[in-house]
Amino acid sequence: MTSTTAIPQVFSSTLLLPDPSGVTGRPNVDWCESHKPETIRTNVVGTLTLADVCREQGLLMMNYATGCIFEYDDAHPQGSGIGFKEEDKPNFTGSFYSKTKAMVEELLKEFDNVCTLRVRMPISSDLSNA
Repeated sequence: MTSTTAIPQVFSSTLLLPDPSGVTGRPNVDWCESHKPETIRTNVVGTLTLADVCREQGLLMMNYATGCIFEYDDAHPQGSGIGFKEEDKPNFTGSFYSKTKAMVEELLKEFDNVCTLRVRMPISSDLSNA
């Protein structure tokens, strides 16, 4: 990783890092399959850089992440109500998007200033957005 001195001053307010799956205007993980360098740049390099800059500035980084790194399996049958735990290893690599998200989450565990909040589906105030 390069020096963070070239990165503009970090403020203790909200910073939003774009997710490449939303580059098309709406989340679209299929885009990531044909734009792998851009996906790596945002999902891995961008996220790690932001975590590092926040660490250097003494800031907590809230990583709003995806639940699309897990899939039902023998230990977590669909409909059983058995959820995944924080220490469970991601078990879904069926998309490049999910691979990069699982990779960066493993690396973020090494940062003591990162809290990952994981949701399964995107949340929107637009209830008509089907």
